[in-house]
Amino acid sequence: MSWIRIPLTFRTDSPINAAQISVAGGTSATSTNAASQTEYGVYTSTATLVSNTTDAANYASWLTTYYTGGRVRCPVLTIDLVQRPDADRAVVLARQIGDRITITQVPPGFPVEAQNLVIEGIHHTSGVLERLVVWTTSPMIGATNGASGPWFRLGSSALGGSDGPNLIADAFGRVGSNGWHRSDTGQVWSPTGDASALSTDGTIGAVSLAAYGVGYGAVIGSQTDTDIRFGKIFNVPAAVPLGGNIYLDVVGRYLAPDTFIGLELQYAPTNVVTATLFTRVAGATTVHGSMTVAGLATTGSGAVHMQMMGSTVRAKAWISGTPEPSTWALSGTTTLTGAGAVGALIGSDATLTNPLPYVWAVGSFTASPIPALPF
Repeated sequence: MSWIRIPLTFRTDSPINAAQISVAGGTSATSTNAASQTEYGVYTSTATLVSNTTDAANYASWLTTYYTGGRVRCPVLTIDLVQRPDADRAVVLARQIGDRITITQVPPGFPVEAQNLVIEGIHHTSGVLERLVVWTTSPMIGATNGASGPWFRLGSSALGGSDGPNLIADAFGRVGSNGWHRSDTGQVWSPTGDASALSTDGTIGAVSLAAYGVGYGAVIGSQTDTDIRFGKIFNVPAAVPLGGNIYLDVVGRYLAPDTFIGLELQYAPTNVVTATLFTRVAGATTVHGSMTVAGLATTGSGAVHMQMMGSTVRAKAWISGTPEPSTWALSGTTTLTGAGAVGALIGSDATLTNPLPYVWAVGSFTASPIPALPF
């Protein structure tokens, strides 16, 4: 491990438990893995074969056999050549894209499937007192997690990208019911109410309200200083709330239903959306600020961005698909400064009269830890 700069970061790849392989000018083959779908929800891979077309069924079966669990990858390895003798430097600099590498002498708890890797990108950094080689990698794939296997799969790790530690991201690109299940980065959503109200359809995370005056939602992970975004929030099909309000809270530092920081979007029968930033501790609410979201109707699609850094909280909301405002619309000081989950909660007035189920949806979710800045 003395070869490699630390800390290392890890990311869990999404499983594949449904495969649809088409054949150019011919029929297609499909394969599924029911056990994996029960655990993770449905993750589908599609491809079209233009040669070796008789292998469609074999390929589909292979995908749903060897990719059914989330594989942990070590996306980026950084080696400091200044710390190595000339012979070691020659070995590192001779590596090429496609070479297999093995990490040895790992500490306890190091993911076994991240010890055998294939280089899929190389980057060099040179300075007066610095000479770094950075490899982006993919894990070797075997029959089970922990088996190094004879294969690898090109992934989406990127130098300078979003493979940082504890990143949570979800595009809800799976089909499932009774929960939102496992996010794109491997963490599992936990329902805050009736799990049967939660589902995913391949593009959104949906919350199907079966009764009014009842809370629903889901939270995930544990972060302290974080940057939270939902790229879209809307109801399906679009319908103005009747007889009462809908309340959708984007939450951070969530410890319990009565203790969290939230940015609440209130959807009113007047077709107006109001955003309120607040802290709630043991049921006592401190409001940091409130605003009307300009131009956003209750039947439209909204976007939100909220940050928590120490005791400072700030947020903004706008119409999804339009440029994000350059300034923070709401800000305040909170007493809730520890770590907690992030996610979304939805509630409603018991007086609502819209036909049930009343379905609301979210999409394009990220929660990125904000690193402490050195003095």
